[in-house]
Amino acid sequence: MTMFTTTRLAGLSIATATALMLVGCSSGSDTTETVDEFDVANGVATTYEFPNVPEVTAPPSNAALGDDDQELGEVGSDPNRPYTAAVTPISADWMITTERKDNETVYAAFDPVDGVVKTRITTGHAIWDDVVHVFTTDDASEPQAVAFEVWAPRGSRGQSDFTVSTYSGNLLEPAEVLLPRHVRFHSREGSHTISQGRYLASWDDQLFGPRVVDLDRGVLSGETQILGCGPFTWPVGDKIYSVCENSGELIELTIDSDGRISETARAEVLPEDFTSAREAHFAEEIRSGFLVNEAGDVYLFDFSNGLPTEEVAPIGNVGRDGGRFYKNAIRPDGEQFFVEYTDTEIHPHSANGGDVVSVRLFDVNGAKETRNLDLEKLGLDSIDSTSYNLDGSVLYVLGTTAGEGDDEGTDLPTVVGVDPATGEIVSTATITGFGGWDGVSGLTAPERMAG
Repeated sequence: MTMFTTTRLAGLSIATATALMLVGCSSGSDTTETVDEFDVANGVATTYEFPNVPEVTAPPSNAALGDDDQELGEVGSDPNRPYTAAVTPISADWMITTERKDNETVYAAFDPVDGVVKTRITTGHAIWDDVVHVFTTDDASEPQAVAFEVWAPRGSRGQSDFTVSTYSGNLLEPAEVLLPRHVRFHSREGSHTISQGRYLASWDDQLFGPRVVDLDRGVLSGETQILGCGPFTWPVGDKIYSVCENSGELIELTIDSDGRISETARAEVLPEDFTSAREAHFAEEIRSGFLVNEAGDVYLFDFSNGLPTEEVAPIGNVGRDGGRFYKNAIRPDGEQFFVEYTDTEIHPHSANGGDVVSVRLFDVNGAKETRNLDLEKLGLDSIDSTSYNLDGSVLYVLGTTAGEGDDEGTDLPTVVGVDPATGEIVSTATITGFGGWDGVSGLTAPERMAG
């Protein structure tokens, strides 16, 4: 077999390198492999195909330069703005899912009725989970997403930039707030929130307390150390509520008009055997925090009138024989919640944890189970994630189904809509329009930016 060094191959034209590689790899055979399209980087042939991505909006007919240079004024009405970077406002009826892409995450907004991705927003990763809030709006100039991002060009060997970026208008030019290098935002679900449509508040692992970023002024405006509390951020107006597990207290924090945050009240109302959880959720319509702890106890904290004054007891327990409970969330009206279950008692966070095989619905009153949506009921081969839509009228489950025909042997990303009141299937759609081969995951609903 003919050998070529990386240096020599890199200096050849793509066409020449293609011919040489095809001949050199023939192993004496008269037949040569035909490659329709590939690029050569450092001597390695790589193919780039994105069969799922629909055509993007075409530029104006007079945008092509042709053989002669043109005046900028002739290239459409806004020549310096890439057409594919413009925001497509996210409908309140759409859902959000993610695609992992190297050091970034692509947030794809799709219509769950037909499964077609309508718009995509690319953000940087945080430290553990991503800290990203995606919003529904009718106005492309309003924020479409707010993200805490860590940019490390040389990984552990180089300096990192910590930013909070607001994506609106032109997605290639987000408004960035550059944060101090010692910031370490906690990134589990429920540990960060957007308060009053202006402040990104998040518990910070380096501070052991919450920090606040004023998105309007573009500054880190407040921080306070509170040992033994957090990391949840349940927002009500200018207040944020959280838990203090060791002392058995609920805590109230207030963000003032300058974006400073301070502790303003505590209430020792948690039971003696209270334990917290890795993640928590919020029922917006009833202003209540929600969590399922590691023992399966379910807690609902009513903050509609400030801190509770009486002891808060769990409303029930969702532990079940034959499987382990996993992700959960509460409906916005606070009347129902769901819990995912696996096929093993090993916790899903373990490397040997089981697969999610069912989603069960519960009434908040007594944590009574009302529906068991297993794989057969949902018509899925696997379950990736579950989420209520924005108003809680539909529960969506994202998973996979086996492809048929041209897609035989392929796992197709599929979203199933369920009526949360009856447990009946109301829609099923294959998701299309995403980029890459790995599918999509992490289903969520868009948020409303509270004023």
